Amino acid sequence: MKTIITKINKLFAVLLFVPLLIACEDVNYGPQAGTTSDGTDKSGYGSNVALADVTEASMEGQLQTAMDYLIDIRIHKYQYQRSLSIDVFAGYFCQTHNYDGRQPTTYYYPNNPFIRGIIGESTKLYALVAPAIAYGTSFGRSDLAAIGRILYAYSMQCLTDAMGPVAYHDMKVLKEDYPITYSSSEEAYDSIIADLRCAVDTLMKYQPTINQLMKVEGKEKGSPCSWEWQRWVKFANSIQLRMAITMANVKPQKAQEIAEFAINHEIGVLEEDDDDIAFSAKENLQRYPSGEQGQNHPLFTIANSWNDIRLGATLENILKRYEHPLLEHYFVKNGLGGTPGMQDHIYDRRTNAIACPKGTQYVGIRQGVMLRTRSSVKENPYLAYTSLSLENVASKMDYPWIKVAEVLFCRAEGALRGWNMGGTAQEFYEAGIRRGFSDIDEVGKYFSYKEKTAVKKVDYVDYFDQDNNIEGRVNVGVKWDEGDDKELKLEKIITQKWIANFPMGLEAWTNFRRTGYPRMFPVKINLWTVGRVDDEIQIRRIPHDEAPTLSDDLENYNKYVLPKCEGGINEGGNPLWWDISSTWSKGPDGLVIPKNNL
Repeated sequence: MKTIITKINKLFAVLLFVPLLIACEDVNYGPQAGTTSDGTDKSGYGSNVALADVTEASMEGQLQTAMDYLIDIRIHKYQYQRSLSIDVFAGYFCQTHNYDGRQPTTYYYPNNPFIRGIIGESTKLYALVAPAIAYGTSFGRSDLAAIGRILYAYSMQCLTDAMGPVAYHDMKVLKEDYPITYSSSEEAYDSIIADLRCAVDTLMKYQPTINQLMKVEGKEKGSPCSWEWQRWVKFANSIQLRMAITMANVKPQKAQEIAEFAINHEIGVLEEDDDDIAFSAKENLQRYPSGEQGQNHPLFTIANSWNDIRLGATLENILKRYEHPLLEHYFVKNGLGGTPGMQDHIYDRRTNAIACPKGTQYVGIRQGVMLRTRSSVKENPYLAYTSLSLENVASKMDYPWIKVAEVLFCRAEGALRGWNMGGTAQEFYEAGIRRGFSDIDEVGKYFSYKEKTAVKKVDYVDYFDQDNNIEGRVNVGVKWDEGDDKELKLEKIITQKWIANFPMGLEAWTNFRRTGYPRMFPVKINLWTVGRVDDEIQIRRIPHDEAPTLSDDLENYNKYVLPKCEGGINEGGNPLWWDISSTWSKGPDGLVIPKNNL
């Protein structure tokens, strides 16, 4: 932890010279304070930020840069934060090669070099929001403090849903001296909700002007909240709704209160006719006309230039079973993506014959297959599997923080649970599907799609290695039927939410972990040797670093980190507090039988 915060401060020193940061050359940090051993804040927010070196302009510039880091759109950073771990666990993508032997399969631990990328990249945001949280109000700009809280709360929600315990209060004040006190994921949820509500109350009172928000969001229309303070409020309320749904199985009454509070607020949550809270692809090119953040979406570069990821088998099969247009919108058939040397047929590993001619199939890769080197398609046919579309991904895919479709499906699930969501489960379910089709300009196909009562019987075929073939698992139709039991209705909601929310891998993975849906393919080859991860139930969270060797680190780990891991177990197979998978059963065929508290 000390190393992480030290790196944050060093990064901050570098960021002082980024052009987006206005008049922030001399930002330094004052004496250490932070929290006591029981987690009590000794001196309030920002105890490690020096007021004398903060200006209104510096806070605005730092928040603008922080927005870029929330889900880091720099290619290497996005890869470490999302695509090499979380997006794979979600079933959306799979890696194509073994990184020179460092990762022989996607389920490889403890020596996986990428799995903790989310904490390494997420924490770089905190030095940028701390000054505004600490001193925005002192400058008469409480709106800056509110926006800083929202960015911090969102980042922490992502981090705790991925890893469990987080140093919520100490990271906020940039504390780096021991003890570093961790909060459990449940405690972190309480703190996140408190910060979001504080931010909402502040924005309702302050109501910053367009000119003020332009200095925070940038001058290009298309920044996530489009210079509208009301959209910042909707963003904060929508995060609360997301969190309420996540905890619904374990804290139903509390979850209902949080969800209904967000829905019934004066401004409320995102509605179907709102824009997503997202960087627009078009405006992002104007904002960063060149360099790593400009040109193409990071997913496109990671897939087509670096050849590091391809379509996941679960996503491929589910989209084929539903005949969903998202498959052909975002993806290309085998051998048509990637650099020219990777554009080839798929060859059978046993015969070396062409098993799937170039440009004939959408083909994904299963989690846990044995990966080969990134040398040639003949040696590693996975390089010729389905990649991302130049036409619809490279310069057209937006950079969402939260999608309207997700919010609509959250309201559908809330209504299914009997909460007051302002409509019925069916209304919000169908609205979520409709919005998902609108997002890919296929709304005309929505009307027939929502009436599907059955799926197309399509199984997964791995043309390179037939041993990986498996029957398709998703059999639930699309059409809403009030006669279905609640568990079946929930499966429909989550499965369609999983599709519409692409490419938001963390929420997809979270929904799979908390509900068991959609029915993903099991891990093929599981080399998770520390704290065994079940092939079917799959990884439940990203572990923190193993017990450190330095005495100070070890003392802090044993006293403040490990006890906050649910059950005191820091392992990938250990469920988080909102995850009830330990109570689920398995059928005679080994398939998980989810049971949610509806």
